[in-house]
Amino acid sequence: MWKAVAFIACLALLVTFVNMMAEHRAGNELVMRLCADQQNVIFDLRTLLIEQKTGDPVAIKETRSSMIAAKLLFIMPQQSGEADASYLARLRQYLEERCVS
Repeated sequence: MWKAVAFIACLALLVTFVNMMAEHRAGNELVMRLCADQQNVIFDLRTLLIEQKTGDPVAIKETRSSMIAAKLLFIMPQQSGEADASYLARLRQYLEERCVS
């Protein structure tokens, strides 16, 4: 009985560890992609914001940078009532802080 409990506990720890490592790696890879092409990511994100506000689909290229911009919008959402210019400035500051190190 104790062997089964110990096995399950070890298995739970292993699954937790693997999950934490996967999240850490995914976050690092996203930051590397953001840093690689900051200007295009900000431009694509501005285009996505316009599309969201107007409801009119803007011809946005389905490129890697536009998908990265969408991920950035998800991980760092615009605050309620925040102007687009303020939001984009906050994102630029976030990118500058992450890309320096």
